[in-house]
Amino acid sequence: PRTYRVTFLPYKAAMWDSLESIWREFAASDECETSVVPIPYFEANRKTNQWDTCYEGNKYPDYVPVVNFQDYLLGQKRPDLVFVHNPFDQFNNVTTVHPAYYSAELKKSCGKLVYVPYYVNPGFISDDYNELPLLYRSDYIIVQSEKAKEIVNQIAQIQVEWMKELYKNEDFKQAKFKVVIAHMPPSADLNIWHGQKDVLKKFVPILNEL
Repeated sequence: PRTYRVTFLPYKAAMWDSLESIWREFAASDECETSVVPIPYFEANRKTNQWDTCYEGNKYPDYVPVVNFQDYLLGQKRPDLVFVHNPFDQFNNVTTVHPAYYSAELKKSCGKLVYVPYYVNPGFISDDYNELPLLYRSDYIIVQSEKAKEIVNQIAQIQVEWMKELYKNEDFKQAKFKVVIAHMPPSADLNIWHGQKDVLKKFVPILNEL
């Protein structure tokens, strides 16, 4: 049987909770080779007008087997699924991940790119987020409700068509968008939001497309 390679690319350790319950289900599956690879990022230093380099690979819980990003070359590993929680790429003046991990670069080295928003919203998407790269470049977005799913789908279709017309490049010509509802905000009781193995079961359709 095939083993699926599933990779998580968090950047800030404090935001790991948005990915942890999904990671737990994949990590527990014999069908998946799961890796947590914290990636470097930069924070704007207003005093020096420079970017400060940050890496928090040593700040994750002891039970999370962290892989150093220097030892995990995406172009060689070519994971089937990549999970990220930073939607901004270069469009954030305060914090940005290393350019090697911008969504356009990730798409070159993975089967499917999955965006898991860190924030919790009441069922709508802020206008500030409507044009972020991950809204039109990811293959899947994890949302918290059917209402959010409907709104994100509408935004994504509009953005995809607009970007295709504007840039006329292959990345946008081939853009496609799907939404899967599989994750709710984590809590102390991991089963409060989903039953045992529920997350993995909801991702079976994704895996079957690989």
